[in-house]
Amino acid sequence: MDFTGKRIHMIGVAGSSMSGLASILQAFGSSVQGSDENAGDKKGKLEKQGIRVLSGHSPNHLADPSGQLPHLVVYTAAVKPSNPEIQEARRLGIPVIERKDLLGMIMSVYRFPIAVSGTHGKTTTTSMIASILLDAGSDPGFHIGGDVKQLGGGTRAGNGGFFVTEACEYVDSFLSLRPKAAVVLNIEEDHLDYFKDIQHICRSFRAFVQLLPGNGFLVVNAADPNCMMLAAEAPCRVILFGGKDPNAGYSCQDIQLDSRGYPSFQLVRQGTPLKRLKLHLRGSHNIQNALAAAAVCLEAGCTPDQVAAGLEYFAGASRRFEWKGARLGVDVYDDYAHHPSEISATLDAARTTCRGKIFCIFQPHTYTRAKRFMHGFSSSLSLADQVVLTDIFASRESDPGDVRSEDLLDIMKTEGLNVIYIKDFSEIADFLSRSVQEGDMVLTLGAGDVSRVGELFLSV
Repeated sequence: MDFTGKRIHMIGVAGSSMSGLASILQAFGSSVQGSDENAGDKKGKLEKQGIRVLSGHSPNHLADPSGQLPHLVVYTAAVKPSNPEIQEARRLGIPVIERKDLLGMIMSVYRFPIAVSGTHGKTTTTSMIASILLDAGSDPGFHIGGDVKQLGGGTRAGNGGFFVTEACEYVDSFLSLRPKAAVVLNIEEDHLDYFKDIQHICRSFRAFVQLLPGNGFLVVNAADPNCMMLAAEAPCRVILFGGKDPNAGYSCQDIQLDSRGYPSFQLVRQGTPLKRLKLHLRGSHNIQNALAAAAVCLEAGCTPDQVAAGLEYFAGASRRFEWKGARLGVDVYDDYAHHPSEISATLDAARTTCRGKIFCIFQPHTYTRAKRFMHGFSSSLSLADQVVLTDIFASRESDPGDVRSEDLLDIMKTEGLNVIYIKDFSEIADFLSRSVQEGDMVLTLGAGDVSRVGELFLSV
């Protein structure tokens, strides 16, 4: 679709993904407006770009100030079919599509669209690829599920043919995308409010891989058995990363940590050393993310020097082991981790830099996830010296009444872990002020609003 000159109305325009897509459409030459129940600070940012933002939802919102109706209406998944703007658009015969379909249409505009999938690591790896391509002068477009200050935000239209985006498996959203190259970082159980089991998840990833054209390529994690099953069925060239065999795909050798815990390693392709890479991100999981990003960019035509330059000063996306400040000689970090594997990886990274005790404040994200991973959370959180649990962040779910954070508390206490439950964020901040000592770390974990605890502690 040629978006130039098209009038597009976006329902839920202030959402993190929708606002970014609105910016891209505006850069394409579309006339964009939208509505939202709670636009917040996004309203001013969008309006500075010439994007009109209307409060609330009404059938009267569809027309622009001159009275012209949109060529296309786009809605976010959180908007229900009963929304009055959707109802009015359908009555008038205006095409109505969901956000994920718009993203797929945007990808088709670019010569080389890249989609990064996996249970964990999508935001960081997508950001790394964008950073490398930018540093190489390729002028990429990108759509990232987090704010990346070094990239100027999470969204960019670009003008160089490349476009890189996260590919989320939840409700099969990634099946609407149109990639030429794809990454599968890992496949684990998650989003079990939609998927029935790991077999269901793997079927969705298989369908995603089948979207690739014959002249494209697939980058997969050789250390993940579920990923390797996809490799055998791919309709295109397959590139491996992260396996134990240095002669297969991309791997790393001679990992070293500097005094701050930042890793460097030798990048190897099929047994041949290419370049020593240095990261400004802690954790072994970020070495794997960097390998995947390097594989994509090298296969897309970048040089090893360009890969090294793009990675060396990349400091990460927001809420990915993000340093928030210090007080009382205590560093405060925040991380989006909300799955046991992510929590383990983040706490491992924290250990490389913390001189004292790690005080971990964990807010479980969704009742479905809390119930399914109760024992996994207990195991992963055992890496902290002190755990503070707070209430489950419901997100899109209603409280089923059969799972609470106190259930996790009981399990962790039975396993002899140092854990307490505090409901109120201000009380957690007070507890931290009384308990921490110089050299300790405060680490907030979760995909909800738990980062507010760190802000409260820092503001005392």
